[in-house]
Amino acid sequence: MGTIAADPTMRGVETTPATPHLLVIDLPNLVSRCWHAQPVFCDARGLPIHAISGALTTVARVARATVPGDLSVAMDSPVSFRKQSVPDYKRKRLQRDPDLIRQEQTAADLLRRCGWAVVEALGYEADDVIASITSLYPGRVTVLSGDRDMLALCSERVAVNLLRSAGPDMLCDGSEALQLFGVRPEQLTDYKALAGDPGDGIAGVTGIGPRTAVALLTECGDLDALFAVAARGGLTPDVCHRLGVPATVPQRLLAHREEALRSRFLARMVPDLGLEQPEWAPVAQCFSDHAVARARAYGATELAPRLAPARSAAAPSHAEPSLGLPF
Repeated sequence: MGTIAADPTMRGVETTPATPHLLVIDLPNLVSRCWHAQPVFCDARGLPIHAISGALTTVARVARATVPGDLSVAMDSPVSFRKQSVPDYKRKRLQRDPDLIRQEQTAADLLRRCGWAVVEALGYEADDVIASITSLYPGRVTVLSGDRDMLALCSERVAVNLLRSAGPDMLCDGSEALQLFGVRPEQLTDYKALAGDPGDGIAGVTGIGPRTAVALLTECGDLDALFAVAARGGLTPDVCHRLGVPATVPQRLLAHREEALRSRFLARMVPDLGLEQPEWAPVAQCFSDHAVARARAYGATELAPRLAPARSAAAPSHAEPSLGLPF
């Protein structure tokens, strides 16, 4: 990755001043991270707003570093086609705190009222919305999320600003996907199909863990090619020994093919939801005096400063404090 971004702790993507640049925000992930990590504080009505405030502050900070021209916010649908197809999908995440749900919904409603493009597609998750927006945008894209699954979208045009619980953010391209998982971005879905993801209720193939999944995908390229090789007897004991995987792997693959395909179905993001314009909004519209006024009209007085534009150096000392953008 080329040019250094405004924040010296983060790398930018090589571009020209005329190249459109979108920052697309995984709002459910941001709100959840801030809800668990930030100290609780409340608005004048006594309602906690720490997750909303933290999410908006994070967006402003990352926008300073990545300098986008446009912003887009992705939301989960209340229903999921994956959950309807496979009831165990994300079963561990079903019991969410009611206040977390309220703050997530309030954040989305507030941003809509303030002129942000908040995108939701019935039956789909924010991951699918992000994949679809990324495929539509006529320029480069930075995805803001703490979900490492987003690295599957990395390409020459798409980077992921990966939030981390400890340490600075990572601005990731395909090399970071290889570093974190051992496979290329385009192989991440098949990696999860093999190794599974217990947190999401994705089973994978019984007896195949991350190391074996990496070895098999490095050898064969993708899941379909792997099953073709296994079906024709290409994973011989000698080949398994060379790859450092158990000799029982071919039998496991063929016996659990349906589980692997089901896991790939759950892990794969949908990049063609048929979204309608506008699916993004100018950053100058999102952080603006108009957005501040709309936030106050909504009743979010304490959150309004997070949506303010940068003030000039000549601004009077009594001017409203700004956590907005310096451009």
